[in-house]
Amino acid sequence: MNYRLRPGDLVEVLTAKEILSNLDNNGSLDGLPFMPEMVEFCGKRYRVFQRVVQATIDDEAQTLREFRNNDVVVLEGLRCSGLDHDGCQRGCMIFWKEAWLSKFEDGEVLPGPIPSDVEELRGKIKTKVESGYYFCQSTKFYKATNPLPRWRRLGKCFSSLQAGNCSA
Repeated sequence: MNYRLRPGDLVEVLTAKEILSNLDNNGSLDGLPFMPEMVEFCGKRYRVFQRVVQATIDDEAQTLREFRNNDVVVLEGLRCSGLDHDGCQRGCMIFWKEAWLSKFEDGEVLPGPIPSDVEELRGKIKTKVESGYYFCQSTKFYKATNPLPRWRRLGKCFSSLQAGNCSA
């Protein structure tokens, strides 16, 4: 598989206006929500920590799953603050769709962050579906992922190597 972003790559989070253009009516892309806690990172630069080739979430079954399109990465040091979700303190890693990021080379000078309509983006992003039920990457994890069949789990180990997440 040819991955666009690899661990160690430098990326810039797109502007709020650019991200808004690729979200559905729920403020999601392929079922993965863009959360209000992510808005502060728009227009800023970070390093890719890992590609997400498989994932699980806190449940009794600990079922391995994979994101649709296998185009999700984690950026170094970024975790959800939970501030827009009533101060949630889980500190979840934030998943980033490649469509929300732009790759750039070390030393490449890019224009600074472009002022954008942050309020319009915030207006499209949900935080609750109903009282007491949050709308975030953690609660929509199953909608944004597919189950990983047993026969593909071993192959995902090789995918981690191929993606550059680890070495042999």
